[in-house]
Amino acid sequence: MRFPILFAAAVLLTLTCAPREERSDGAPDPTPRIVIDGPTVVGYFPPALDSAAAEESGYAEGLAHVGFALQDAKACTGLESAAFQMVVDTQIYVVLAGRTDMVPFPRTDATTFGIYLFRSDRPPHLVTALAPSALNAAVLETLPAYFEGVSCAPREP
Repeated sequence: MRFPILFAAAVLLTLTCAPREERSDGAPDPTPRIVIDGPTVVGYFPPALDSAAAEESGYAEGLAHVGFALQDAKACTGLESAAFQMVVDTQIYVVLAGRTDMVPFPRTDATTFGIYLFRSDRPPHLVTALAPSALNAAVLETLPAYFEGVSCAPREP
């Protein structure tokens, strides 16, 4: 049980250290920027609504499952040039060929999560599942079709 909480803390620490853009009012823009210069996989999970929600084991567990799916995606692709990033936010800026676009994450409730697949030569692809624990199988099933030449198989429990 401690691993998901430690994993979530490491992800949050990584995100807070990322460079930020400035908004028009001069304040730093906390929205993460993802530069697409090769195959890119972005796992996302919504921020906790408050500190009490962040302390709940279900929140940390869900965040950890998205991280596990991202780790397995990285392990199965074998692409040295691929980038993998976990984001705890409601949107990102995607920079591709000098153009920056805001990509809002689908959000139907406080537990919305998923993984976006990006390539410079095709539209992004969103991978979702009914529960964070099911995201792993969904992303491993989707990767071979999106990133040609990749062969993934879900790990045995």
